[in-house]
Amino acid sequence: MTTNTPANALHLIRMVENTILQVPDIALRTKCVPIILFDDDVQRVGQVLMKSVQREGGLGLAAPQIGVCMRLICVMAGAQPQLLANPEIVKKSEQTYVSTEGCLSIRHGQAPFKARRHKWIKVHALDMTGKYVSIKAHDVYARALQHEIDHLDGILLGDQIVH
Repeated sequence: MTTNTPANALHLIRMVENTILQVPDIALRTKCVPIILFDDDVQRVGQVLMKSVQREGGLGLAAPQIGVCMRLICVMAGAQPQLLANPEIVKKSEQTYVSTEGCLSIRHGQAPFKARRHKWIKVHALDMTGKYVSIKAHDVYARALQHEIDHLDGILLGDQIVH
């Protein structure tokens, strides 16, 4: 049987429901591995991400934020959470803008940060059945996707700050 990584089970051991890792946890700086099999473990991680985003009232959450090193994000698409596996930005606007962002992994009274993001992006990903999806996102939705995809590469909001 194929697994998502050689130590798939070990990646899931750290995941604790209702816990979002906080900076400076080293897991937040880890580049995540692609998902190759949409097994029960991946589905469980997806469910935890969706519940956590809804509970916290955030715009999105990435698997490394709950201690799982896989390329899976949950982003609010309007009022509904959307799970995307192996998301990749394939096209982006030349136009950027600076706006305020927060992060569920940076708490403890820290004010939101100003970050520069692309106005629109095109993302290729897989849904939770492994089906290919292509998304063109604008404004806040594009900002949330960029933020969560950054998490999959170990890039934190603090790395994007505009002074």
